[in-house]
Amino acid sequence: MEKKYKILVVDDQIYIREIIKYTLEKNGFDVMAADCGCAAINMVKRLKPDLMLLDIMMPDMNGFEVLKHLKSDLDCNYIKVIMVTAKTQETDKQTAINLGADLYLTKPVNMNLLIEKICELLKINRANLANTHYNKSVELSLINRIRDAVKNNDKDFIENKLGMFISDKKYGSAVRCEAVIAVGSTKTKKYLKELLELLEDEDPMLREKAVWAVGELEEQRAYGKICAILRNQTETIDVKMAAVLTIKQLGKEEEVKDLLDGFKKMMREQRKKKKPT
Repeated sequence: MEKKYKILVVDDQIYIREIIKYTLEKNGFDVMAADCGCAAINMVKRLKPDLMLLDIMMPDMNGFEVLKHLKSDLDCNYIKVIMVTAKTQETDKQTAINLGADLYLTKPVNMNLLIEKICELLKINRANLANTHYNKSVELSLINRIRDAVKNNDKDFIENKLGMFISDKKYGSAVRCEAVIAVGSTKTKKYLKELLELLEDEDPMLREKAVWAVGELEEQRAYGKICAILRNQTETIDVKMAAVLTIKQLGKEEEVKDLLDGFKKMMREQRKKKKPT
């Protein structure tokens, strides 16, 4: 692929998001993920994906509501949408098509079929996807190199190379996330500036890992930004959960008890809403 197409995966189940994200990235797509409808809408406005894979049964906004919002927005209605859902009723499929979905697939989805349909909608020659495998093998080599450095306590690599992987976007989300994890697990405070910048990155996976890493560093200077993440109504649940853990690492639970209580209440309400209909 000459152009690297952006795909947004929207599903509240993390293992489904990760499986789809891994498979699509391996085939050369630039993949982002959202764990709820509100986060998806916020990401669409900022990142302008070419295609969205959208679940239906989600807390806060269901997939139909997200689809309706997307197709009514002149700035976003060009985005191709494939519904990927456990709902098998014909009425649900018809509702999605009437709202503007391009395709309706039911879980468990066949990954080969999913990639084939994505290529059809984006008018990609699937044979060209093979050209991306070299880059993915390089990416895997870099990830393994970072892991080896942590395992073997390679101080030269940790102290002098990790910052490059964190800051340079050419390395892609997977490599950058691995570098952030390495900073947290080795408690290398040298890269605090880079971590603080990532707390506002457009990629929620990087934000989540950066939040976790500053918690591992027990870095008090991140406290204000962590609180801002908990207050942000459009932040993803995964990032907020990481923020809750970091607040505990910093020993600040009592100071932000109202924020933590609000988050717990929101999670209870979403679990109640998360019922198949």
